Amino acid sequence: MISDLETVFGVDGTLNISRSKVLMVGAGGIGCELLKNLVLLGIQEIHVVDMDTIDLSNLNRQFLFRFKDIKNFKSKVACNLVEEFKFANFATKLIAYTENIMNFDIFDIEWFSQFDIILNALDNLEARRYINKMCQYINKPLMESGTSGFDGYAMPMMARVTECFDCTAKETPVTFPVCTIRSTPSQPVHCVVWAKNFLFQQLFGEIDENKDEEKNYGTDDEEEIARIKSEQNELNELVQLVRDTNINDISSIVEKIVKKIFVDDINQLLKIDTLWKTRTPPKAVFLSNINFSLEKIEPKLDMNKNWSIEDSIKQFVVTAKTLIKRQRKLKGALLEFDKDDIDTLLFVATAANMRSSIFSIVNKTVFDIKQIAGNIIPAIATTNAIIASYSTLNALKLVAFGNKITDLKTAYTSWASGTSSKKYMGLVRANKPNSDCTVCSKVNNMIVKMGKNTTLATLIDSLTSKFGDAFPEDFTILNLNSSSIIYDFDFEDLLQKPLYNVFRSNTDALKKADFMLILDEDTEEEINKPLQILIQWDKINENLSTADFKPITLTKYKKAKDVETTQDDIGETGNQSYLSVDENGEVVLSESDDEEPPKKKQKMEKDDIESEIEIILD
Repeated sequence: MISDLETVFGVDGTLNISRSKVLMVGAGGIGCELLKNLVLLGIQEIHVVDMDTIDLSNLNRQFLFRFKDIKNFKSKVACNLVEEFKFANFATKLIAYTENIMNFDIFDIEWFSQFDIILNALDNLEARRYINKMCQYINKPLMESGTSGFDGYAMPMMARVTECFDCTAKETPVTFPVCTIRSTPSQPVHCVVWAKNFLFQQLFGEIDENKDEEKNYGTDDEEEIARIKSEQNELNELVQLVRDTNINDISSIVEKIVKKIFVDDINQLLKIDTLWKTRTPPKAVFLSNINFSLEKIEPKLDMNKNWSIEDSIKQFVVTAKTLIKRQRKLKGALLEFDKDDIDTLLFVATAANMRSSIFSIVNKTVFDIKQIAGNIIPAIATTNAIIASYSTLNALKLVAFGNKITDLKTAYTSWASGTSSKKYMGLVRANKPNSDCTVCSKVNNMIVKMGKNTTLATLIDSLTSKFGDAFPEDFTILNLNSSSIIYDFDFEDLLQKPLYNVFRSNTDALKKADFMLILDEDTEEEINKPLQILIQWDKINENLSTADFKPITLTKYKKAKDVETTQDDIGETGNQSYLSVDENGEVVLSESDDEEPPKKKQKMEKDDIESEIEIILD
């Protein structure tokens, strides 16, 4: 194998591969294939990060796992197994992590910087974007990959050389208005979301008393909103019965639940005439023939077939009793939905199908509902293996030749995506960075190392000293973590306060990276693009009061003259600042000439600040 690598990559390239240190994020379908490939190629050291545990549904395509591994961490099981691989007397050093990759206290910039390349094998959009952003700061190559059924891609990324993950728009997770889920469902997925996120969560999970106050109901109909709130309060009363261990008659509790959810709530809904002018009105369930003392169903119902509403009600009664007993046995411990937990799955499936029948929506099998409720993306082991192979090949080129690579290509499934009927895979040259990308193009990115005693004044002194005339005389500094202004020409209250206290005032378990944004407010025709700073807190010399960084070249843009903006364009700002847009679509935050500037801008509404930041970075 070594001689084959030398034939392709040369002696120096092969040596670079064998000495490389690789970070792999995600140990699922693609991750298992990637890890196997990297170990068999003789990579010196591989770090694997995955906080997920193994489910039964993983075993058909994540070949490093077995039934005995269920509920264990994927990263640890995968590393333990591939350690048994024997290859040319070369043993890869494997290190597994079970933490969230976005925990900056554990995985900081210095930790990320130790790797020669990072390979993503994630199914989480937020984490993908986070790692992409980190790679822009540390200037390390990233191999991004993903699959869905027969479709998939393997995409190499190099900071400021190729497009990054955020250069192209991504699909956002689908959400549904509260009114659709609670009042007017029209698709099976609406009923599944209602059964899982509302009914199951309220009865057996954590109840958030203030949740209704924060909801966007998706409707202005006061009568409908009042009905939704009333329905919630009535259900909370039933929850008390469910969790009251002094009430032994569980059958009567389940009967009350069924009657309220599938009869009384529907009858109340029918009273809102405005909802049914253009829709088919729902029909309440007929319960006269239901035996609520039922404890089990014999023979068991086939979960791959559609059930009648009578069978669904019977199964719901049996499953609801089972869950109530289980929760009481656990002394009131909260239950969580798990697609591989047959009781929680049957509860959601039967509730969803009963609701579908009420609203004249087609029913689904339990297997179909498992896919919807579990957010299961269709996965095919062969596609995972193919995409992982392309990802490995590109990673080898990046590790062997580094910045000398000029012909990086993205691999994608051409047959499944309809671009070719003659071949399964397609290759295209990697695109250049998108000039409108808010991660790699529209801002200047820089890392600053600080101690816990570094003040805002110290940072500003360091910036003005090292950048000299390139740094603006008039600027605003934003704390992106809390969406607040921490410095402006008329707000200097925080100058002598340690920035660690400003950014780390909350005590969240997950400590994400701390970012600040510096906006050039000079009146010159050409000004700096926003400077986004990633703070690296010094762990060795925690009490230092310095700000250390390597100055970058601050790219600029020309401000447009006399660009008129409207309230619809820029949103509400809440003070005397305004946003102007230049000819390139860049946005500048400036002070209004119409009124005297406020003495302090720390008190700006959070939504207003978020609006301004969103416009600047979007």
